Amino acid sequence: MSRFSKNEVILIRLAKAATVVFSFILIFSIIEAFAQSETTTIEQGNEPQRLESSDEVSKLKEWKRFNLSEGSVSILFPDKPGRHTSSDSLPQGFSNQYRYFWNTLDEQLYLEAQILELSPDVSFSLEQGVQGFKQQQKNRKAVLLSEKKIQAAGISAFDLFYQVPDEPEPPFLLYSRTMLCGNQIYTLMAAGAKSQKDLSKVAGKYFDSFSPTIECKA
Repeated sequence: MSRFSKNEVILIRLAKAATVVFSFILIFSIIEAFAQSETTTIEQGNEPQRLESSDEVSKLKEWKRFNLSEGSVSILFPDKPGRHTSSDSLPQGFSNQYRYFWNTLDEQLYLEAQILELSPDVSFSLEQGVQGFKQQQKNRKAVLLSEKKIQAAGISAFDLFYQVPDEPEPPFLLYSRTMLCGNQIYTLMAAGAKSQKDLSKVAGKYFDSFSPTIECKA
């Protein structure tokens, strides 16, 4: 018998979908080898302050803006996110990884902002980052439902939308937006149960709240 509850297993799988995104992303060579409020900076190791359910998120009139200081950006979360950093065991070409994550207590909604810093001597493109993401999802047998290159926050971005198999549980949906600014790759993710009615609206609000405080090339 599993030591995790059914809901815990779902949350673990959602988190895995978000955290392994760039485990081999320096493309083929590396693959082979929201309403405004006061801006807050999150400290390392904090756990998220959660709402009970995704329905509460949909009804929430104002989200809170947080400063993701390492990436020189700010973004909205429904409430205070958790924050983890790492610098060990990263693929060649990356120096640091920063993760800001948030989920509901019913474990049906998961949001994450991931920042990867490139080493100064590495040349990297947005297309390479997106290709790495797509390859990783392909390995997980996720189905790509849509893909679009857009302008977001004044810079080029790719939006990808997946249905991710989660047997024996029902599949879940994963929205992502990838951007490159300076020596940093930003990946925003919103994952949730396929049955969640407002997931696309929540993902859109989350993604559109991304606001860089440094100049990025379009």
